[in-house]
Amino acid sequence: MNNKQLALTTLMLATTALRAYGGAGDNAPAHAVLCRLARLAATPVKTPTLNEEGSATIAILEELNISTSAPAWRSLFNVESPAPSADKFPESGPALKHKQDWQPKWKKWFEAANRARLAKHGTTEAPKYKAVPSETQRIALHAQIEQLLATASAINDKLEELKQDAEQTQKSKAEKALAAALYGGTGEQKKIGVPHTLKANTNYGSSCGNSKSGLSIAGDLMCLCAANAGSVTECGHSYTSPNWSVSSTINDASWTTLLATCPIGSDHKLTASRIDAEIAHFTGALTVTKAADTNKIFIGKADAAACDGASDQICVEYTSQFTKNSKKGVDEIQWVQQLRNAAAALQKISNDATTAEGLQAQLKAIKINAEAAYTQAQSGALASEFKAANQENKPAAVNPQLTSSCEQHKSNKTTCESTGKCEWKAKDGKSETEGECKPKEGEGQTNTAVGAGEGDAGDTDKRGDAKTPEECAVVKFGMSKGKKAACK
Repeated sequence: MNNKQLALTTLMLATTALRAYGGAGDNAPAHAVLCRLARLAATPVKTPTLNEEGSATIAILEELNISTSAPAWRSLFNVESPAPSADKFPESGPALKHKQDWQPKWKKWFEAANRARLAKHGTTEAPKYKAVPSETQRIALHAQIEQLLATASAINDKLEELKQDAEQTQKSKAEKALAAALYGGTGEQKKIGVPHTLKANTNYGSSCGNSKSGLSIAGDLMCLCAANAGSVTECGHSYTSPNWSVSSTINDASWTTLLATCPIGSDHKLTASRIDAEIAHFTGALTVTKAADTNKIFIGKADAAACDGASDQICVEYTSQFTKNSKKGVDEIQWVQQLRNAAAALQKISNDATTAEGLQAQLKAIKINAEAAYTQAQSGALASEFKAANQENKPAAVNPQLTSSCEQHKSNKTTCESTGKCEWKAKDGKSETEGECKPKEGEGQTNTAVGAGEGDAGDTDKRGDAKTPEECAVVKFGMSKGKKAACK
């Protein structure tokens, strides 16, 4: 048995086939099926809140990152009496040599510094994040806050990606697909019309004849409840079918009148699983009959499966969709395809929400860890002096003195590399005379990563003058002799 035969057999055996009863309201069951689909496709797409706490968590970590930084770093931001342009990158001072890297971040750093000032973080007047009395603990705390901020920022970036995907990309896809399913076309049209809802409006045959169905839910429902002669009540006593024998009345008024016969129902939740269930319900409502050795597949009332709008032939036929070579069966119906597209987008929104929930839990944990670290630092229990000292030993920006020295030897490759600490960056990759003389990687670096807040404000690193760990501790951290720290 091939796929097409299997699909047809399934329809014949497992459906709740709608038979011709020969009286008023014969199409009421089919009307109910298409009504449910119409109401479903008209349901607004709602997205969950995917990033409730991300921005707030990042903001507080940014504030703590600046308030626990070294005084020299904090002094770079004039937040005590800020001028209107205070958040602009300075035109002079120690920050200037890092302009290329720092300028894009400056406004955000300034805003964090100003928020920290307003909240009085790091002062005795602060309601929550008071000053840390020990310099050793401050250094250790800053290292932890900096690390937590980096982790939280990466998580928040992912949350923002998920939020944009769910609230914009997938929501737009779902809305467009639902509109296309209900009204036909590409989803740009938000009301019925020709030729997107129905192919033509000349008469019943041109609008609803075989191979004309499946463009839209609205179009199929209108064909199910119209007639080719006289006025009948096939879709129920509350609705009189319009006579489309001469011309089809396809306009907003006729659609509004017909849609009003569709119960709104109590299940307003729009989900991928609900769409799948309604498609299955529709599939089960299809009738399969045999006429002249040809299977006829339709929904509604038909004695001879002609679906020509006559008294006993008011139905919507889908035979052509089931005989296509793709053998997709019900999924060959155009509006069913669009409902599947909407379901896929809704499922992606649901998946995004599930992923976001886990990431938000991580952000909450990071905030708790930051607050715990702050409490430990205030009590002097966060780290030993030795540990704090090593936490401060981190790579940093290139020493500006060495940079200046290399620039003085920039005339050609030979002069540049004769210093032993510089390397030639040729303009075209091979020129001996056109290029830049830059410090070798690893040469003359300060002790802190850019923006870390420890040693970034033009500090001079004198660890090279220390000959023992004790001397290093004195030079670098102001420790009393007897305290040891590694000089690296």
